[in-house]
Amino acid sequence: MTDQEYPEPLVVESPTACPGLERLPRLPVRVLVLSAPSADDPARRGLADRLVRRADELGVADGVVIVAQELQAWTLAPGGTQRKRFDVVLLRPTVVPAAADSKTDPDPKVVDVLSRVLGDLETRFWVLDPPTEGSDDADDTRRMKLCRALVKRGAPPAVLIPPGWEPSELLCFHEEFLERILHDAPLDKAVSRATDTLRPVPAIFQPAGGRHGLDLGRLLEDHRHRIDDESTGIRVFDRELQATQPPPEAGASPLAVWTALAAAAARRREALEAVRTGCEEINRDRDPAGWSRLAANIDELRSIEEDRRRDGDQLQALRLVSRGGGG
Repeated sequence: MTDQEYPEPLVVESPTACPGLERLPRLPVRVLVLSAPSADDPARRGLADRLVRRADELGVADGVVIVAQELQAWTLAPGGTQRKRFDVVLLRPTVVPAAADSKTDPDPKVVDVLSRVLGDLETRFWVLDPPTEGSDDADDTRRMKLCRALVKRGAPPAVLIPPGWEPSELLCFHEEFLERILHDAPLDKAVSRATDTLRPVPAIFQPAGGRHGLDLGRLLEDHRHRIDDESTGIRVFDRELQATQPPPEAGASPLAVWTALAAAAARRREALEAVRTGCEEINRDRDPAGWSRLAANIDELRSIEEDRRRDGDQLQALRLVSRGGGG
């Protein structure tokens, strides 16, 4: 298939923005497979394991964490997720509960709970599978209204999977979707590629804005800007270091401190150049395994930044001593 031949999902956009999508993405990518208890659902039981295997095949390693949990009740938050972030939530439910006064409207408590949970988990998008035991027109309408109501409240985008797919087709979709999204494809493109020949096509309910997907490219660009900023900081430090070099008569102690700072500055320049090279390789490759490498690259830059700040404090103290400010 060419790009033009892949199916386009139905996209329904709400004018309400999702504040959580403005947060800078973080690594590793965390995926929550949240399922209603259903012992006879092989697709539910196997999904998390299949996603772990696909992640291993992609060489993602520490770049992706996949967690499986049960949703005990629609009106209760999932257990064990407190204070944890999940960028992606795959919700594999039973039938969406109906409101007391309408079979085609979702229970308002379900809307309230999911709105709060998705916000607490800092979710960037979620996927709603059809019920495993089949559905009727009223349930299909409730699922659609649930997604629409949530994005109107500022929840993250929802991918609504249509009824009628076989369990094996659902598994294949989720595997392919994970791979596409780890390539940092926009949400609609990832859904389109994963859908392939499956029909009917999914729908996407999304808030206003353009940050729909993992948005890891933005994290990469932020990292590149921080590298440039650190390069500037290192040049400033080096100039200040040269201006603070003690004269021979200053004594052994100030000279020893200055020499140690100069040696650390040289190591820091080399380390930053290695970080820059690694970042450019990640940017060039843009493959899923790169997100594991990016996490390590970000940690290395953070260590360089902290090291320069610490040495900056020592340099300031040395400057005071040289000027007689240290007593």
